[in-house]
Amino acid sequence: MSRKNLSRSVLGLTLGLALSVAPHLGFAADQAVAAEGAEISGSITENDAALQNVVVTAYVLDEDSGEYQFEQEAQTDADGNWTMSELTDGQYTLTFGTDFSDARFALGETLAGAATLEGEEPQFSVSDGQASESPFADVELSRLGGQVSLRLVDENGEPLNDLDDASAMVSGLTQAGSEWASARFWSDQDGTIVIPRVPAGGFVPRVSVGGSDFAPVDRGAVVTPEAEIEIGEFAVPAKAESEFSVSGELSISGVLKSGEKVTAGLPGFDPEAASTQLVWVADGAPISGAESDSLSITDEQVGSTLGVWAFAFAQGHEPVILFAGTEDAVVGATDPTAPTQAPGAEHPDNSGADGELPWTGPVGILILLLIALALVTAGAVLYRLRRSKLKA
Repeated sequence: MSRKNLSRSVLGLTLGLALSVAPHLGFAADQAVAAEGAEISGSITENDAALQNVVVTAYVLDEDSGEYQFEQEAQTDADGNWTMSELTDGQYTLTFGTDFSDARFALGETLAGAATLEGEEPQFSVSDGQASESPFADVELSRLGGQVSLRLVDENGEPLNDLDDASAMVSGLTQAGSEWASARFWSDQDGTIVIPRVPAGGFVPRVSVGGSDFAPVDRGAVVTPEAEIEIGEFAVPAKAESEFSVSGELSISGVLKSGEKVTAGLPGFDPEAASTQLVWVADGAPISGAESDSLSITDEQVGSTLGVWAFAFAQGHEPVILFAGTEDAVVGATDPTAPTQAPGAEHPDNSGADGELPWTGPVGILILLLIALALVTAGAVLYRLRRSKLKA
């Protein structure tokens, strides 16, 4: 059984899908069936590492009300293992609390705010002191999105911590173009605030101290799955009370080929932006060091989809987050007649593309061997004819 297949299954699933993955996990029946007293046990991991202090909760379906009611909970130990016993008859579903992990299991988060699961099937049942054979014991949590962290300080550079009521959140656009905002997270004693489970996209952190309204900092973050992004140290800025007027669109101009340069065209801002930040991406992942208005394309980007994020900031204004790039913006090779391919891929026809000699491929070597064999054979024939004439 591959746990990574399970982690891909639960990532981003709805509640219904989370309940339906159990038949496909492939656990042996003795992992989920209790010999006596309906005891169940299992383990919780994340990226193949055991997770301690994760709360596993069993809810049982009340047939009269149609609602799932709390039945029992357990907590994982240092090895990620948990056990429940003495479960009564009924239909059950499990949730996995993730307060101690950056992961999210879809079913657990859905039940966090409501105990009603109308129309959903349970993960297992208990009858006559026996748990059903539906496999559910072991679960590997999968990280959702990336992590953004920043540090809050006062005007003297001293950290602002939870005693100062310091907190932050992020908001912005997902890679799919949807608006998204995180929950609020509090700072530690060093003033550091970590915001986990941020989906892929472009976001700006917003900070608050002493119960003040959230105010955006002047730095954006382009997030990819499982990335850990530290965006810097900030004092609490002024509250944003107005918005930019934006005329035009963010655009990319230039030839999308290796060795060429492309340029990002910014729209107009009113008032003028005090600062702008650009981040070029290939297949959604930021290109290292590519934060100017132009990008020199290299072979590393051949075959990938190019895009650019733009963040515009001005004190007292809501930041603007823009993205340009489509599925058609695929970077091509330097030679426009050569097929687009991933860096390092071989030329299947050995036709000498990219300056390669036609004799260096497998076909060329075979031709050279055949020529050598023909020359040896011809030499042998000439030698025998010459000996025949000398004998005559």
